[in-house]
Amino acid sequence: MLAHVGVAVIEQRAARWKGNSYVDYAFHLTLAGALPIRVFDQIGEAVQAGYPSFKVFTTNVLPPHPKRAGNRNLNLSPAEAFQAKDGFVNVVLMNAEQWGRFCQALGDPAMETDPRFADNPARLANHAAFKARVEAILGTGSATDWVARLEAGGIAAGPIYEFHEVFEDPQVRHLGFVAEVDQPGVGMVKMLAFPGRASGTPPRIDRPAPLLGQHTAEVLAELGLAREEIDRLAAAAVIVLGEQPS
Repeated sequence: MLAHVGVAVIEQRAARWKGNSYVDYAFHLTLAGALPIRVFDQIGEAVQAGYPSFKVFTTNVLPPHPKRAGNRNLNLSPAEAFQAKDGFVNVVLMNAEQWGRFCQALGDPAMETDPRFADNPARLANHAAFKARVEAILGTGSATDWVARLEAGGIAAGPIYEFHEVFEDPQVRHLGFVAEVDQPGVGMVKMLAFPGRASGTPPRIDRPAPLLGQHTAEVLAELGLAREEIDRLAAAAVIVLGEQPS
């Protein structure tokens, strides 16, 4: 029952997303098999699940092997990056209902019923013409504007960032993934904050990165070494006792 509920909950959550969550499925489906053993046999088992194993399972990479085709999905279209005026927009459609919304968002309602593109098999068969048509439209505007329009239409879309653009993303800024810390000898520096958050016990950065040897004496004292022994090791150049920040 517990395992079944876990799978049901995660499937409901995944259904609300525009894309897929392979890691969630991998973990909960594996857990569904491990929990009955724990309940009925009263023994525990280590559970291993992750994106690579589940992706291999769901992709079925047994022969015949597909040829490389860049970042596009050979079984689904559109499911790739498209060139906009100033960058790339990644788009994934999962069902026929989204196809109509995609065409509306692009301002090309005629494409929805064009027999060359009207369904997934047709778009795969006419991929070159389909991509050219989509990129001709996306080329009239910025990647940011097109992502906003597609998301407003309920389409899974996102920009492909350069490294410096990642930290300018509004959601990244809102979540506070970058923290500023006063680093002794350097001044204020930026560093990555914790990616996970808990409402009752939010993580925080209490102090900057240590200087070389700054905590050596502290750690050795916690391990039971007397101060005399620590000084002897330092005098023999076995350890380094760094200066304390001012």
